[in-house]
Amino acid sequence: MANLEHLALLQQGIEKWNVWKTANPHVSPDLSGTNLNGAMLAGIDLSGADCGGAVLCEADLRAANLSQANLSEAELIGANLSGVELVDACLSGADLRLACFQDGNLIAANLSGAILKEADLGGANLIGTTLEEANLKGANLNQAQLLRANLRAAKLIAAHLNQAILSQAMLCEAEFYQAYLYQADLSNANLSEAHCSSAYFFQANLSGACLYCADLSWANLTAANLSRADCRGANLRGAKLREASLDQTHFQDTTMPNGMVYLKQA
Repeated sequence: MANLEHLALLQQGIEKWNVWKTANPHVSPDLSGTNLNGAMLAGIDLSGADCGGAVLCEADLRAANLSQANLSEAELIGANLSGVELVDACLSGADLRLACFQDGNLIAANLSGAILKEADLGGANLIGTTLEEANLKGANLNQAQLLRANLRAAKLIAAHLNQAILSQAMLCEAEFYQAYLYQADLSNANLSEAHCSSAYFFQANLSGACLYCADLSWANLTAANLSRADCRGANLRGAKLREASLDQTHFQDTTMPNGMVYLKQA
């Protein structure tokens, strides 16, 4: 339940709110469950605020400071979060469909189980962010920074991750069906048991990646770097490997593009 004094202060405008917030840095504002549909909140300082369960659909939160804020289970459908600060924020279970995060800073944020279908995260900083079991179907993650991010079992069906940085990311059991990963950096990423059928990995860097038992059937790996990758038990049936770098790639028990199983030589 929101603090009525905090809500009344917010209704006086962003300028007065930010002055109060600066003068009271240790106060954690409580706006939980508040209906702020379509609110104009660009540049607001909500750092450390409790906005759990708040309704912020179509809200303008450009360049807002939401660091360490609680937005779990919040509704942010179609919200504009461009340039937002969400460092260490919690958005687990939040509904962020069609939200725009372009150039946002989400370092170490918790987005586990969040709904991000068709969200715009192009160029966003998601280093170390938790997106476990998040729904990112059709989302724009082009050029996003996802170094060491946790995307275990995330749904990335038809998502756009062109030139995204996914080095050392946890991608076990993630769904990349028909996803676009042109020139993406997946070096040393863990894609064991990932579902990558028909995904587009043209010129992607998968050097040192773990693809153990991954489904790469009909994937386009043309000119991809798979050197030192662990492809044991992977399904590469129908995959395109033309001009791919396969130096020291491990293929034991792998189903190759022609349907034959590669067996380790005695």
